[in-house]
Amino acid sequence: MKNIIKSELILEVANTVRNSKGFSKKVTYLKHGVKRTDINVSSEDIAIKIDREVGNYVCLDFDDLLFFDVAAKEYLTQKIVSAIKDILKRDKLCPEKIFIVGLGNENFACDSLGKKVASQILVTKPYLDKALFDKSKMKEIYSVSLGVYGTTGLESSETIKSMCQQICPDLVVVIDSLIASDSKTLSRSVQISDTKLSPGGGVGNCRKEISEKILGTKILAIGVPLVLNISDCCKNFEQLIVTLKDIETKVSSLSRIIANAINLSFTNLSQKDYLDLTT
Repeated sequence: MKNIIKSELILEVANTVRNSKGFSKKVTYLKHGVKRTDINVSSEDIAIKIDREVGNYVCLDFDDLLFFDVAAKEYLTQKIVSAIKDILKRDKLCPEKIFIVGLGNENFACDSLGKKVASQILVTKPYLDKALFDKSKMKEIYSVSLGVYGTTGLESSETIKSMCQQICPDLVVVIDSLIASDSKTLSRSVQISDTKLSPGGGVGNCRKEISEKILGTKILAIGVPLVLNISDCCKNFEQLIVTLKDIETKVSSLSRIIANAINLSFTNLSQKDYLDLTT
C-alpha cells in the first residue's frame, strides 16, 4: 500500500491554523458533552497547506458516554440534522431530489458504516410514486450501497456518476469510514463537509475522488473516524492500521444515528409518521 493518509479529519490537520482571511473556525460546546466545530476554508493557499479542499466543514465530537444514553443519541441526531441544514443553507441549496450513497466493505466492521447507513435510509421514491405522501412531506430520496474496488472492480466515483446521469439528483450524500491520527477520536466524531470524499484513502488504496467536479452534482460527505494509522509509533509495522475492539457495537449505533439524521433532514414528517415508516 502506498500514500497512506494519516488523517482524514480536518480538525487533526488544521489544529494549528488560526482564524485569518480565508480560514475561520468556531467552536461551540453543547449539551450531552457534544462539541461542534464549524470550519470554513475559502483560501486556496490554506487549503493546499492543510491538504484539504475549499469549502465548509462541521465536526461534532462527543465521548463514549453517549453510546449508553438514549437522550444523548437523540440529541446528537438533531445536531447532525442542524449541521446538514446549515451547510445546505450556506451553499444556498434546497434539494428536492437526494441520492444517498453508502461506501464500504461489510466484511470488515470498521469499513461497514456507509453500507449500514444506506440500508436504513427512508427511500421515499416508492411512496411518492404511489401518492402515499406529497412532496410537502418528503423529498425524493434514493439510496444505494457500493462495495470497494477490491471486491467489485468498479470505481465508486464512476458508478455514482453513471447513476447520477439516470437519477439527476440535486444533491449526493456520501457516507464512509475515515482514518484518524489520534486514538481519542475513534468513533467519537462525525465530520460533515461539502467538499469531496476519497474512497480507500485512509488505508493507502486511494481511489478516484467523489466530488462535484467529478459528478457534476453538489455533494455532502459524511464520515466517522473508525481506523487509526499507527505506523509512526511502530516503526516495525509500516502499514499498521488498527480499530476498536468494540467496533461492531459502535458502528451499529452510529449508523442508526446518522441514518436517522439524514432521514429527518429531508422529510417533513411528524415523529409518529417517521417512526411508523422506519420501525
